[in-house]
Amino acid sequence: LFRIAQEAFVNVRKHSRDATRVKTELVPEGGGVRVTISDNGVGFAPAPNAPGHLGLTAMQERAAGAGGWWRCESRPGHGTRVEFWVPVRHSRSAS
Repeated sequence: LFRIAQEAFVNVRKHSRDATRVKTELVPEGGGVRVTISDNGVGFAPAPNAPGHLGLTAMQERAAGAGGWWRCESRPGHGTRVEFWVPVRHSRSAS
C-alpha cells in the first residue's frame, strides 16, 4: 500500500503542475484495502506501458504482485485518479 501510494504522490508532485488539491481515501473492502488518490491537476492521456510512464507500470505491477488490482483514470485538463486494491494478509503469531 505504502509504495504504490508513494509513487502516486510522486507523480502528483512531478506531473500535475497546477494541482491545488490531492484527495486520499483508504477504505477496508472485501478482505483488503482500496486506496484512491485523486488530484485536480492538468491530467494526461494514460498509457501505462508507454515510454516515460515507468511509475504507472510500477504501481500496476506492485498491486498485481500483492494479489490486487490497479487502475488510472485521467484526461487532459481534468486531473488524475489512481485507484488500487490489495488484500490484507493477517499473520498468526506463534503461541
